Amino acid sequence: MPAGYRAGIPQQPYTKYESDNDEIKVEYKRVDSVQRMQWFDGYKGSVLRILVVIVIFMLGLILGYVIRRTVRELPLQPDASGDDPSVKSEAFGVELINKLSVHISGASIEQNLKNYSQEVHISGVHSNNHLGTYLRRQLQQLNLVVKETKYNVLLSYHNWERPNVVQLLSANGSVIFQTEYRGPLVNGDSRSADHPEITQSYSAYAPNGSAEGEIVYANYGEEKDFQLLANKGVSCRDRIVIMRTGQIFLGQMVRHAEENGASAVLLYPDPSDVVDEDVEPHDAFPRTRSLPGWATQRGSLWRFGDPLTPGFPSKEGVFRIQLKDAGLPMIPVQPISYDDARRLMLYMKGPVEHDFLGALHGNVSYSMGPGYSYPQEQWKVRVEVSNDNERREIMNIVGFIKGSEEPDSYVVVGCHYDSWTYGGVDPSTGIAILMELVKAFDKLLTQGWLPQRTIVFALWDAGEMGQVGSFEWVEEHELMLMGHVVAYINLDESVSGSHIFDVETSPLLRELLMNASKRVPSFVSNVGYDSLYDLWVRGSPSDNDNTKPRFFYPSPDSDHTPFLYFLGAPVVWPRLMDVKFPSHSKQYPVRHTAVDNYEYVKRFIDPTFIAHESFAQFVGELLLQLSTSPKLPLDVRELAETLEQEYNSLQQDGMEEFKSSLDNLQWAIQNFTETAALFYDNFQHLDLSSSRELRLFNRRVTKLSAAFAPSNNLHAKPQIRNVLFAPSDLSSFPYSTFTGIHDAFDVYLRATTTVDREETRLRLEKQFSVTTLAVQTANRFLETGDIMP
Repeated sequence: MPAGYRAGIPQQPYTKYESDNDEIKVEYKRVDSVQRMQWFDGYKGSVLRILVVIVIFMLGLILGYVIRRTVRELPLQPDASGDDPSVKSEAFGVELINKLSVHISGASIEQNLKNYSQEVHISGVHSNNHLGTYLRRQLQQLNLVVKETKYNVLLSYHNWERPNVVQLLSANGSVIFQTEYRGPLVNGDSRSADHPEITQSYSAYAPNGSAEGEIVYANYGEEKDFQLLANKGVSCRDRIVIMRTGQIFLGQMVRHAEENGASAVLLYPDPSDVVDEDVEPHDAFPRTRSLPGWATQRGSLWRFGDPLTPGFPSKEGVFRIQLKDAGLPMIPVQPISYDDARRLMLYMKGPVEHDFLGALHGNVSYSMGPGYSYPQEQWKVRVEVSNDNERREIMNIVGFIKGSEEPDSYVVVGCHYDSWTYGGVDPSTGIAILMELVKAFDKLLTQGWLPQRTIVFALWDAGEMGQVGSFEWVEEHELMLMGHVVAYINLDESVSGSHIFDVETSPLLRELLMNASKRVPSFVSNVGYDSLYDLWVRGSPSDNDNTKPRFFYPSPDSDHTPFLYFLGAPVVWPRLMDVKFPSHSKQYPVRHTAVDNYEYVKRFIDPTFIAHESFAQFVGELLLQLSTSPKLPLDVRELAETLEQEYNSLQQDGMEEFKSSLDNLQWAIQNFTETAALFYDNFQHLDLSSSRELRLFNRRVTKLSAAFAPSNNLHAKPQIRNVLFAPSDLSSFPYSTFTGIHDAFDVYLRATTTVDREETRLRLEKQFSVTTLAVQTANRFLETGDIMP
């Protein structure tokens, strides 16, 4: 690669999208008439000419009106070629589902995925920009209103001229070993071996810097791991900490290392998390789906939008905070392969803990350190990181199908389209399915059908950098979206396997998800697997009832987060996956590596793309139900049950001091539970012929979720407002519900002085008040829907 390479600035065209352009050459030719008409001569001819002009003008107005309604405002009349001109008045039902499903094809999804994953497309670089343009043009060819929104955000790249490097040094400073990022050719593609975005792995938003010293192994980098190191007498102060990924967010791992005095961090994927139980590391890819030892996993150390504009859209004129105040890592961080990790950890000394053991081969003891045993005790590790943070433009592409009855209620389905490498699974399985659904719904539109509520198809940019595009869009449209989002369906990493159906969701959507999955035929031919629901129950049964599926609370790892945390809206993240690792990690093995491409999906995940087709049918039914059902299929009783269950998690030692606050919250939850039961009963018996009553009830249940995202929430990050579901700001607890209370209580217990204890006590009381008021507001939404008694 020539000198002067800059991330995303090619020396020559590199993608198939490079050749696409908007220039259309039209050649105009003069055609002379053979004989001039005599009708237009004289006074009568003048009058006739005026009449002709008027007629042509009126025809032009009529034609322009028809074209505008057809292209920009969606078809209101059935197309003459449509199969069934009665679809417009058709309510949600099996027949409508079937009409959508016939337009969903696994072969078409496969072609989509192949097209979208041909090139490395990191956000902010030329290839991703061209992919975004290509996707936008595809949407514009259909009957959607399409809008692109651009933001100027802080992104992170490696420096090609000064590669990041990790070295093992001898006592005299000579290099014993140096990390190597150039892997073997991937599927015979010569570009895989020398593409600058492949050979130079990095962690986004890791700062420039270097460090040299002894090495310490800190397991998964959780707070409890560092506590165990301290208990064993192993200090991280001024040492390089190596950790295996797969349990918590990368940024949290680095923050824990910083808090314990580390000078640098190395991150690697352990075979226990990326190599199947029955596979030896040397039999990994390309022989099996397991991650090969040479591959490195990229990732971002940041999430929740543009780091410089927290809580605001990153537009020109918007105030930006200083980089030092953004909460980004302060020490060098570099990802390495597990082959390189083995070389660095082979001769480490120090205590060994059973929970720290992984599956590296070659006599690796997983000793904690610090440093190496005799005769290598003088060896050191050196880390050099040269990354660049740059403000660059990103582009979201959003398509709309306007609702006919409740146009200001939005059913949103989305996925980011940028990738760390080729993005076969992440994100192309989701993008391929989303674009197939767009085309299927377009077929219904050409038959005259319209949804009652607006459907939004969203393609986000810079998702891999930290859900940047989705957060900026939500922050920009906050006032229009708050209380108007019926649900957000996340399609990121849709299909990474075919044996387990995993669902992270808000409680309001649980009943809908179960009902929808029962109507989708299973793609598994085994006896007893008649529907997707059967696959779900068999692969992920509930802890309390193995005849029902298990639900997980939404994790903060993808583009549903701004909708849930900032707006409070219900979200669902369904995924088909395989879990065959000793650690039972949900992450598929080649995530964020050069191996994640179309060929990998085709060979190891879904050769016939029948799983993709089934998954698309499931999401299509969700969209139809949420956008077309006269009564919104949201079950408020599930939310009430969740509030009651999670209230019990607050009953812990030391909390009795706050009995009054606990009682107030409990009272609010009990009132909400009673109101929810009454609301549900009234909703079920609502007269479907009363469109006004339907809209009022639907509006109340839609606004309900916004009550849990008050602007006065006390979370440290302004992007996080949800008092019921939120990531912990401390990460010392596993809780994902009532997180603000749990975090405030944890800080209170850690207070050592009288002043600190009083200050933290007041903060906890405030958090109780904010949460209790949110529940009471939600109760009022269900009771009346407005401020009137």
